[in-house]
Amino acid sequence: MNLVDLVNLRNSLSNGPDLSPISNELDKLIKHHRDIIPDADSEFSKSTNLTIDHYQAIKESLGTHQPQIQQTIEYINKKIAQLSQKYFTESYTVERELNGEQQDLTRNLRTQRHWRNIRLDSEDSPDNHMLGVIQKNVSFEYPVLEIGCRDGEWTKYLVAGDPLYVADYTQEFLHNAVHQFTAQYVKRVRQYKVSDNTIKRLPTNQFGFIFSYNFFNYLSFDTIKQWMKFAHNLMKPGGVIMFTYNNADHGYGAALAESSVQSYCPMSLLAPMCESIGLQYHDHKDYVNTPFTPMSWIQFKKPGELSTVKVAQALGQIKLYSES
Repeated sequence: MNLVDLVNLRNSLSNGPDLSPISNELDKLIKHHRDIIPDADSEFSKSTNLTIDHYQAIKESLGTHQPQIQQTIEYINKKIAQLSQKYFTESYTVERELNGEQQDLTRNLRTQRHWRNIRLDSEDSPDNHMLGVIQKNVSFEYPVLEIGCRDGEWTKYLVAGDPLYVADYTQEFLHNAVHQFTAQYVKRVRQYKVSDNTIKRLPTNQFGFIFSYNFFNYLSFDTIKQWMKFAHNLMKPGGVIMFTYNNADHGYGAALAESSVQSYCPMSLLAPMCESIGLQYHDHKDYVNTPFTPMSWIQFKKPGELSTVKVAQALGQIKLYSES
């Protein structure tokens, strides 16, 4: 079986039906019958006891196959772990293509633009949910950093951060992300180019929120670890980093990794890795069974509580650039 089939089978076995309501209902029926026929010498006691025994047998059989199912899940996990080494390695190829080592960077990123179309026209869209989470984390009280701004699809929703920092691989994307705003605000945005999977000269222990959309989806697991160490160093205590990634713990993510479209990054390994470098798991969401493109995001927090001395934002409302 391939990776996708193994992941789907494991998840199907792990997400079996909750049998506790059935068990509770059987307990109620058993108690009800015993309360109605308390007299053991009743002419109906024999048939009633047979019914009770039948219900008891059904209840005991509910969990009979659970140990066998668990053994199967453990075996599948071993098979997935064996295949994982291949996809961890192939993730480096996906990453090199993102960095432009094998093809023109701008052309490569533009071919991936369909993964970045933001949908805010539906209340149930994953992007709408993400926007709500972003708005809860972005504040004028703390600097905000966006890693992988591209053409600024999400940048305009981060302007409440003060100041706003944006970073990407090319000057073209930095220009497009920032110049959607008025000339006055453009001067306030800090622009940084990503080089060798890092950003130089950024202030440490300053950021209240770091956001990245569709950037870590294409990086190898080891490179993501490097970025998480870097983010930990940048964030204030209590700061949060939120990013999308290719959660290969689900079938859709396994399929993207198997076809070398995105990197292999299961949450079951990502969360422990981030915690090992000092970040705390904060929240996550997988959009699997939706009419929209499947996706996953996750949040980690730097231990501590956010604090600031700011009492007001230095600039008024931020507006997008307009010809009129």
